[in-house]
Amino acid sequence: MSKHIERLRDEHKDFDLNALDESFANDPFKAFQEWFDEACSSKEPEPNAFSLCSVNSQNSQPSSRIVYLKELRSKEFVFYTNYQSEKSDDINGNPRVSM
Repeated sequence: MSKHIERLRDEHKDFDLNALDESFANDPFKAFQEWFDEACSSKEPEPNAFSLCSVNSQNSQPSSRIVYLKELRSKEFVFYTNYQSEKSDDINGNPRVSM
């Protein structure tokens, strides 16, 4: 293994230290809101950026792109897109996306 990869592994954090709150399983949107609030207060650039992944319903090709979360409404993630875009076509043909 290269020295660079070994060094990255040494910097790996212990995930047992920050176990998930069990209540998050009942309300994943609550978990997201807490994580998002923490990201926003961390002063990281563009904490609302995320990868949106879709699959074209005609050729079954997956596609990913970066979009920006504009709003969190109840249990909906809101982002804006061009209605004539490939992304919009993918979502109209197959609304099951992941982020």
